[in-house]
Amino acid sequence: MSGTLELKKVFIPGVCAAALLLSACGGGSSSSTTVRDETPPPEDTSSGRDDFSGQGVKDYFVGPDATPEAGVFLGEVTYTNETPAVEGMMFLSPTGNFSFILGADSITSGTLTFDGTNVVGTAVEYELFDKWFRSPGALTSTAVSNESATFDPSGIVDEFTITRDSVASDQTLTFDQIQGLYKTTAGAEPQITVDVDGGINGVDRGCILKGQITIPVPAINVYELNYEASGCNAVGEVTGSQRDGEYLGVGTFNPADAGGIEFGASNGKIASFFTGTR
Repeated sequence: MSGTLELKKVFIPGVCAAALLLSACGGGSSSSTTVRDETPPPEDTSSGRDDFSGQGVKDYFVGPDATPEAGVFLGEVTYTNETPAVEGMMFLSPTGNFSFILGADSITSGTLTFDGTNVVGTAVEYELFDKWFRSPGALTSTAVSNESATFDPSGIVDEFTITRDSVASDQTLTFDQIQGLYKTTAGAEPQITVDVDGGINGVDRGCILKGQITIPVPAINVYELNYEASGCNAVGEVTGSQRDGEYLGVGTFNPADAGGIEFGASNGKIASFFTGTR
């Protein structure tokens, strides 16, 4: 996937995730140079459907006049406390739903819309320290074009900029391309099988995963997915009941070599990022 950000760590569904604004993973310790907001997080919600509101393809996210056009983006977050800018990766669906992965262990789910003047959106941040934090936020664009957008987010972030990777984004996407068995380098599990109709079946240390991939616009290399995780075991700080649930997410296909899939997803309690190859 030429030009896209290569993540430093393999993510495991339901195990390691964090927030757009902060970076942390496991054990109550953090590699983040930012300061965590100590305000208690909102209560967990019932499913990932509470993190996304986009339904149906939006014309303002498709084609040469889109602002911006859906696809795979490189992102850069600048903090107000003058820490170095951090690079990430964003998958924006033609429905406006997106998943943003910041650094090596940070996940945000949300939805963008166009109000006639600005691109605005909702974002739900997930962070894991000694417990899970789930915090809603908002985004408002200050500059936008077909290939990029700059946002003024709520929170400790000063600026959030995304730049579209046209090479990764403008590839035709079909179920025939993405069907197959995907494994990570983390071990025998997790693993996910995508069938010829986009159905998902997988396992992850006690979790049984079952769901469906949808392709909103075949000319754009971004898909949406939903899946149910059931029977999950506790892993680290994450309980089995937290890992259980209905996940929604957004991802992309990497046609290099044997092919790979990447997606970010959330279930209203935790968030996760999966990257696997055939």
